[in-house]
Amino acid sequence: MFIRQLWFLYNVMRRQWYDIEKLKKFQEKNFIKIFQHAYNNSTFYRKKFKEVNINLNDIKRLDDLRKLPFTTKEEIIKNFPDNMITNEFKMRRLHYKKTSGSSGLQMTLVSDQRCEDYYDCIYGRALFAIGYIPWQSMAYFWAQPRDYFWYPTYHKKKIYDYFGLMRKHWMDSTLSPEEQMKVLTKMRPKIIYCFPTTLVAISKIIGKNREKYKDIQPKFIISHGETLFKESRKYIESVFNCPVYNEYGTTEFVRMGWECKEKQGLHLDIDSIIVEIVKDGKICSPGEMGELVITGLHNYAMPLIRYRIGDVGMISDKPCKCGRGLPLLKTIEGRNEDFLILPSGRMLSPRNIGPPIEKFSQVTEFKFVQETKDRMILYLVDNPYITSIVISNIVKELYRVIGEYVDIKVQIVKQLDKTERGKMQAIVSKVKFNS
Repeated sequence: MFIRQLWFLYNVMRRQWYDIEKLKKFQEKNFIKIFQHAYNNSTFYRKKFKEVNINLNDIKRLDDLRKLPFTTKEEIIKNFPDNMITNEFKMRRLHYKKTSGSSGLQMTLVSDQRCEDYYDCIYGRALFAIGYIPWQSMAYFWAQPRDYFWYPTYHKKKIYDYFGLMRKHWMDSTLSPEEQMKVLTKMRPKIIYCFPTTLVAISKIIGKNREKYKDIQPKFIISHGETLFKESRKYIESVFNCPVYNEYGTTEFVRMGWECKEKQGLHLDIDSIIVEIVKDGKICSPGEMGELVITGLHNYAMPLIRYRIGDVGMISDKPCKCGRGLPLLKTIEGRNEDFLILPSGRMLSPRNIGPPIEKFSQVTEFKFVQETKDRMILYLVDNPYITSIVISNIVKELYRVIGEYVDIKVQIVKQLDKTERGKMQAIVSKVKFNS
């Protein structure tokens, strides 16, 4: 296994510098293989393909991917495990994991060991690109593994763990920001890997008492799991005095996109996944916003083909200055459920709503929920600095951004609900997307 990981790492490090045509040839080869495997060994996909009259010989090139139907979360939940796990892997020891459920649907997924080894190397490539050294300590904000992984193979130590490499010091993401700061003060990590909302909250604590937390001096910070607002990144960088890099990953495919030192967008790991941007069932042009549809290339235990992951974004039509052939995801605007649908029919991205609230230093944690098109609730975690004047100013700022009349209520709460992994969905719309 360790030899295999070294071989994968060597190849993924080399492959990032391929030109786009060479990368697409790699995609095509692996797409054909995963399609044929799914057709022959997955009860779910064999039935799904036959329903639209797709046979093995119909898929011969990368563009043929568009002939295949989409896969939804609801279908996966309904068909797991019997129809989703492929025949040759049903009796093997597999890696089981669950999605966070932040979209409202929690799924169980499996992957084979070879796939996990490959994902480890994809994950490592993103770290090495921004200067990570394997023996540097990392504060990894996440729930404890036992809270969301329920299969014993996941808990096994990996070979590099025994050499003190790639060390992750678990930081319980369900703790309050004040409790997290106590742990960080003792840990003094070189790398912080954290959710944006948590980063903003602990940055505000440090900003109020810089001398007390002067020993927390990370080399860089990685933001993931939630939407990173431009204003939030600037604030976090100013407090910690180090760069913040954004990453895009999911439980389904692990690492999918990451920033290099140029910060021109998220390099897509297209040697691990195929990314399509789709709007109204049609493929979007570069620079056009749409829904992300993902096909995994390496998980033979549970293939996911043309999977509607629920995120919205666009692919850049320009290469990165760094010279890597991996294309850039220009922006991730959040999930479909994060967009506000206003009475006029206009849509607002989470990137429009989050910054006007976060800019108030008195706000440590918040959640903005759209109940109906014209009724919204802002939940603020109570603290001595949240006064009626502050609340009034926040509401005025929100009306300025929204630009039309809606009913905005403010509720002060002791704490906000988080997912079992400690993630916070700060902007939530209960109005159906495209309604």
